[in-house]
Amino acid sequence: MHSAELVISRAKSLFLKFGCDEVSEDSEDVREFVLSLLTQEEVKVVGGARGPIGKALRNLFQKHMQSGHQNPYSSSKDKSDMGSAVFPKPVAKEYILRTVAPRPTPYSQQLPQYMRCVMNGYEYRLCGAFSEDSTFV
Repeated sequence: MHSAELVISRAKSLFLKFGCDEVSEDSEDVREFVLSLLTQEEVKVVGGARGPIGKALRNLFQKHMQSGHQNPYSSSKDKSDMGSAVFPKPVAKEYILRTVAPRPTPYSQQLPQYMRCVMNGYEYRLCGAFSEDSTFV
């Protein structure tokens, strides 16, 4: 019972934050986005930053920044720039490299290769998943 109430309250909160009360074509896209947020781990933002969902997300960030909330990692000199910034400064940068290459020799079958790097502050995390053709090894 508690989990059902939790899901319902999350849905109501998201619908309110994204402004799904009005009836329009954009409202239907936002409704689908909110429902997929509740059921999936990752959700695509259809239309990117210029679409209806992207505009709603920007409005949420602007309201949050205007209400005086700040990033706890920001310095005191960043406070003067709060009004001009739409999004807060990123905490980390992530780079993903995906390719298909023949390994271990040029005559091997082409297989997927993956590398990911997350950089934040003075540290970084690097991981990779590499495939090899083991037919003629």
